[in-house]
Amino acid sequence: MGLKKSNNQDWVAILDFGSQYTHLIARRVREC
Repeated sequence: MGLKKSNNQDWVAILDFGSQYTHLIARRVREC
């Protein structure tokens, strides 16, 4: 996975995906 500092949209997409993934995990943990 190569990092391109000039392309910030990739970072935004990764961070947005990470936050959604965290919410999904939190919801699963609460349901248990």
